[in-house]
Amino acid sequence: MSETHLWTIGGWFALALLCGGLALWFHLVRHGVRLGLQVRYSGDDSPDLPVTELLLASVATILTGVVLYEIARGHDQELRLIWASAGAALVLAAVYWTWSIVREFSQQESEEQREWRRTAAETGRQIRQCLEESEVRAAACQALKQRLAASDVRLFLREGQSFKIAYDTTGREREPRSYSYDAPLAALVRETPAGMPFVFHDNGLRLAAPVTAGLALDGFFLVSGGPYSLPQLRFAASVGHETARALELAGEIGKEAERRAAAKVDRREKEHTLRALDHLVAPDSPMVAGLDFATGVWRGDRPGGQFIDVLALPRETLGIVLAELPGYGLDSAVRMSRLQTLLRSRFWAYAEDLPELLQSTSRALLAANPATAPIRIFLACYRPASRTLTYVNAGAMPPILVRRGGEGAQVLRLSVSAPLLCADGDTPAQVADLVLEPGDLLAMVSTPLVETLNLQGEAWGETRLIETLMNGEAQPAADLVPLVLHAADVHAGQGLSAPDRVMILLKT
Repeated sequence: MSETHLWTIGGWFALALLCGGLALWFHLVRHGVRLGLQVRYSGDDSPDLPVTELLLASVATILTGVVLYEIARGHDQELRLIWASAGAALVLAAVYWTWSIVREFSQQESEEQREWRRTAAETGRQIRQCLEESEVRAAACQALKQRLAASDVRLFLREGQSFKIAYDTTGREREPRSYSYDAPLAALVRETPAGMPFVFHDNGLRLAAPVTAGLALDGFFLVSGGPYSLPQLRFAASVGHETARALELAGEIGKEAERRAAAKVDRREKEHTLRALDHLVAPDSPMVAGLDFATGVWRGDRPGGQFIDVLALPRETLGIVLAELPGYGLDSAVRMSRLQTLLRSRFWAYAEDLPELLQSTSRALLAANPATAPIRIFLACYRPASRTLTYVNAGAMPPILVRRGGEGAQVLRLSVSAPLLCADGDTPAQVADLVLEPGDLLAMVSTPLVETLNLQGEAWGETRLIETLMNGEAQPAADLVPLVLHAADVHAGQGLSAPDRVMILLKT
C-alpha cells in the first residue's frame, strides 16, 4: 500500500472522527440544555428532531465507509462496496451499542447521586430544625443509622483535648467512651481531605465521618456497617457538616436563652430588692442650729449593700450611720433592714458610748446568724452646742473634711479606728472627737462612689470628689449632694454595671 494511499485513508478517517465527535458533542450539549430546562421548569424532553446530530452522524458513517472502501483496494468492486457498507453499518452499530451502555450506566449513576443529594438535603433540613444540642445529636445519629442501614452510630464531640461520647444509638455502655486528641483514629479523621469520611476495619467495617464546619475538627461519627458507595460517603460528609453548623447554632441559642433567663432573674431580684429597700426608714431631717446637712442615695443596677441613716436624738444631737454590707441584692437589702432596726433601737441607749453601740449591734447580728459577714461602718454623734462630732470608724471609707483657712483649703480624713462590725478579734474601738469650724465640709461617702469607673476603666477618685466639693461649697448641702452624685454618674457614662452610691454631707 503506497504512502499516498495511506495518507488518503488517514484523511478520510480523520474526517469521520471529526464528524462523529461533533455529533456526540452536539448531542451532549442538547442533552445538557434539555436537562437544565427539565430541572428548572419541570417540563418534558423537547420533541425536536436532532437534525444536526443526525446529519453529522450520517456524514461520519459515510466517511467510515469511504475509509473501509479505500482499505479494500485491490479487490473486486462489489466486494469493496459490500465491505464498505457492512463495515460502516457494523461500526455504527458498535458505537451506538457502546454509547447506549455508557448512557444507561451514567443515567443510573446520576440518578443514584441525585437521590443521595436529595436525601442529604432533606436530612440537613431536619437537623437544622433542631434548636437544642441534644436534639441535633440525636437527629444526626438516627439519620445516619436509618439512611445507611447501619447497626450502630456513635457521635464523639471535642471537649478540651479529647473527644467524648455525645450520643450512641444503641444506648449501651461500652469502651471506648472517649478518644484523646492525638489518638490514631482522631488523627486520621483530622487528616482526611475536605472533611471526607473513610472506611476502616475494626471488628468489621466502620465508617468515620468528621463533624466540622471549618478548619477545626469539632468531632466525628463512628458508623458500624457497610460497605458504602461514594454517594453514601458524600451523604455522611454532608451530615457531618450540617451537624457541626447546627450544634454551633444550637449552642448560641442555648447561651442566648441562658442570658435571657439570667437577665430575667436579675430583673426580678432587682425589683424585689428595691421593694425591700422601700421599707427602710428614711433618714430624719431635723433642724439643727448652725448645721446644714443632706443625704443622697443613687441606686445602681446592683442595688443593696450601701446604707445611710440620720437619727434625731435628744438635745438636737444627730446620730449618723454609713455602712457598707458585703454583696448586693435581696439578701443584702434584708440584712440592711435588720441592721437599721438594731442601730435605731440602740442609738438612744448608747449615743454616749459608741464602742458599746458597736458591740451590742454585733452581738445581736451574730446571735441571729453566726455566719454574718463583717460590715464596714461609720458611726457618729454630732452635738451642735459644741460643734463636736464624736465618731468611730469601723473599716468604712474615711470621711473627707474640707476646711478653709488663711493659707487655703486643707483636706483631712477621719481614719479607721475600730475593727469591722461582726469581725473576729478583741481590738477595742477607738473613739475620736472632731470640732467642726464654720465653713467646714464633711463628706461621708461609700467606697463605690469614689471607685466609680468610666468606659476606660478609670476611677472617679478622691481628687475629683474633693474638687467637686470645693467648687460647690457655696451651695446648700441639699444641692451639693446631688451635684456630687451626678458628677460621678457623668464620669461613669452609659452601659456599665454599678452598685449603689451613697453620701452624707455636713456643712457648718
